Amino acid sequence: MRKKEEKINQVFARGIKNLAKNWLPPIILSSLKKITNKGIIWYGDFKSWEEAKRVSGGYEDKLILERVREAAIRVKKGEAVYERDGVIFD
Repeated sequence: MRKKEEKINQVFARGIKNLAKNWLPPIILSSLKKITNKGIIWYGDFKSWEEAKRVSGGYEDKLILERVREAAIRVKKGEAVYERDGVIFD
């Protein structure tokens, strides 16, 4: 349930950001960015780094390697123009 709530919050936050970008003047946007930009943020209730790592993903994830490999094969076959980080572009 916690992951579902986090996903909903992320989608909501993205929607608010897009709305702000379309409606607020650039001077206000840049000021808001300076106030709210906190860089990379880690959150969660973990007792150790090992526990956090166990429930998270990373570049060593086999799924990422497989996704990049499949995208590269599609480019090689001419099914896509190029790929970046496993995402194909037509």
